[in-house]
Amino acid sequence: MRAAVRRSGLLGLLGLVALALLAGCGLPDDRTPRVIAAEDAPLDLSEVLGNVATTTPSGSAEVEVHLIRNGELEAVTRSAEGEDLAIAISQLLAGPTEGERGRGFTSQIPQETELNSASVEGGTAVLDLGCTGEAPIDLCGVLALTGPTQLLIFGQLTCTAMDAPGVTGVRFLQDGNPQDAPTDSGSARSPEAVTCDDYASLVAS
Repeated sequence: MRAAVRRSGLLGLLGLVALALLAGCGLPDDRTPRVIAAEDAPLDLSEVLGNVATTTPSGSAEVEVHLIRNGELEAVTRSAEGEDLAIAISQLLAGPTEGERGRGFTSQIPQETELNSASVEGGTAVLDLGCTGEAPIDLCGVLALTGPTQLLIFGQLTCTAMDAPGVTGVRFLQDGNPQDAPTDSGSARSPEAVTCDDYASLVAS
C-alpha cells in the first residue's frame, strides 16, 4: 500500500515537472486546434516545402503562356495578378505547373533564364533576358542552345509576349545588348521585331 502511494506521488511529481518544462518552452496549453502564423511555427516551413514553383498561379486576371506539347507551341491560360507583359513572361519562365506537366506540356526555356526587364515601346515588346548564376553570357540561358531547340525557345517567348495587351511585335536583348531572334525562315533578325507568325511552323493547328 505504501509502495503504491509512493508511486502515485512520484507520478504526480513527474507530471508537474513536465508541465513546468512545457510552460518554459512557451508552448500554449490549447485544448482545441488553432491556426498559427508561419513565423510562429516551430519549423521553418520554407525549408519543409521547398521551392513551390510548379503550383497553379492564382489571381483575378488571365494570361496566356505558350508551352510545348508534342513538339508544338500551344497556348495555356493561367490565372495571374495582372495581364501585363512582365507578368506573362515571368509566368512563362516559371515553367509548366504540375497540372500542365500532367497534361503533357513542357518548356525548352532553360531554368537559369531570367527577365531583366520587359517594356512596350510603340507596340513593340522589348524583352531583356539574362541568366542566373556566374556562367559566361554566351554559355547560359537562351544563348546556350542552338538549332530547333533555340527556335522553340524564341517561339515560346514571342507568342507569349504577343498575347499581352498592346503588343504587335517583339525585340530581344541579352543583358542590354541586341539579341538576334531565329525564325522559321532561318534568319536571325535584330533590331527588327518578330511576331508569332515567324514561328507558324511550330504553332499547333
